Parts: sequence; structure tokens; C-alpha cells
Amino acid sequence: DVSMAGGSVFSYSVISAVNGIVLLGAFKLMYPDLINASGTSGRVWESTLSFWRSAWHYGCSAAAWAYLRVSVGQA
Repeated sequence: DVSMAGGSVFSYSVISAVNGIVLLGAFKLMYPDLINASGTSGRVWESTLSFWRSAWHYGCSAAAWAYLRVSVGQA
């Protein structure tokens, strides 16, 4: 099922995100005064966005490096 749903990286990312949201909701119901759901979800969003920006930057840098290595003939 994972391979049919868009690949393992995407599928496991979505599964982890949904599990985190469910846990956050359960903790919010159990401890309404201690859990700041809006602040937590904002921090999670910022961390996720930062991760994917870094992954994109690293991927582009690696692709450019590989392209230059091949085009110069040192591969």
C-alpha cells in the first residue's frame, strides 16, 4: 500500500504527521490547561518547512555537483 500511495517517503511522512495530530488532540483532551495546541502546531509547521527547505537545498546542490562532475568528465 505504501508504494501505491506515492512512495515510502511521502507515505511515512503523512502517517507520522497524522499520528502526531492524533496524539496532540488526545493530550489536549486529557490536559486542556497544559497543552497549547495552536503554538505547538505552529512550531511543528515551522520545523517541517525548515526540514523540506533544507532537503531541497541539499538535493539541488548534490544534483549540481553531480552534473558538473559528469560534464567535466571526472565521473
